[in-house]
Amino acid sequence: MAISESDRPSVIGVDGVVVPPSEAAVVQLVLTVTRLSDGSTADTAPLSVTVPARSVAEPTADWAHVELSASTVQQGGAIDVVLTGLEPGQIVTAVLHSDPLEIAGIPVAGQDGRIAFRVGIPADFEPGAHTLVLASPGFASITVAVQVLPAGALSGSGVALPLSAVGVALLMLVLGTLALRLRARRRRING
Repeated sequence: MAISESDRPSVIGVDGVVVPPSEAAVVQLVLTVTRLSDGSTADTAPLSVTVPARSVAEPTADWAHVELSASTVQQGGAIDVVLTGLEPGQIVTAVLHSDPLEIAGIPVAGQDGRIAFRVGIPADFEPGAHTLVLASPGFASITVAVQVLPAGALSGSGVALPLSAVGVALLMLVLGTLALRLRARRRRING
């Protein structure tokens, strides 16, 4: 089996390489399936594959570097936040806006200048575009965009899937679709 066509080769190439885009994208793929017994080939109908946006890793203001596990999360899910480049003992606060949600339990920066914490999204939090505002005394605030989707819009964890999971999910989707199409074709030929 091979990818014979991709309408967005910069996202999913015909060589099978997946490059997560800055925003979620739907890619149409056509696969070529080869029958092992005689080497004959057949193309599938176009398949729609949704590739989630890449994880955000943005250099920000001089006082910190911010990394999010995902920039898109569903209601009831969570986003892991890692701040680096801090002074040991530096205090940071975080608030998710539009409907202000203060993030509790953020530790002070360790000796390595790093803080890691999780932002839990309530199940009833308003879907849409939001802003995570990070603040530390004496510094300008850092803002990071976060998109909240309705519950059930992403994986069961509530966080956009990492690249390896996307690849596995894509492979499972393709194989399942091919198996169903081949079964239907055999029934037509034999039936």
